[in-house]
Amino acid sequence: MAKRTFDTEIRFRVTSEMEQLVKAAAKKKGRSVPDYLRQVLREYITTNELTDTKAAIQSFVAEAVDEKLKPVENRLAKITAKTAHASAISIFLQAQAMADMGKSDVVQIFKVAREKGLVFVRERGIPNTRDIEEEIDDIERRT
Repeated sequence: MAKRTFDTEIRFRVTSEMEQLVKAAAKKKGRSVPDYLRQVLREYITTNELTDTKAAIQSFVAEAVDEKLKPVENRLAKITAKTAHASAISIFLQAQAMADMGKSDVVQIFKVAREKGLVFVRERGIPNTRDIEEEIDDIERRT
């Protein structure tokens, strides 16, 4: 075993209860109190350095992810807004067409259609064209 050279002394006071705890812990590990305290101090410092490094890395990664995702988030927000506008226009035009055809209960028709549409999507996921056509055929048969 290599000879250790300890050239600096650090002194501090502890309570008698803490002294007993340290002595018991050192004995349990089979080490002298000074060796045990050096080990505990080294592990504590290493753990804190790793924690600080981890926090710094997490901060850098979070900033990088935010920076990369920001344009995607903005694009998705624009697409969502355009979809909402298109949907609102479609609903208005459909309601206007029904009103022009003489339907007086346009609001009730819209509510029923919305409810059926939500049930349809919940039950089957996002519909494909064939599913929509079959549903329209079923509605036409019932009417």
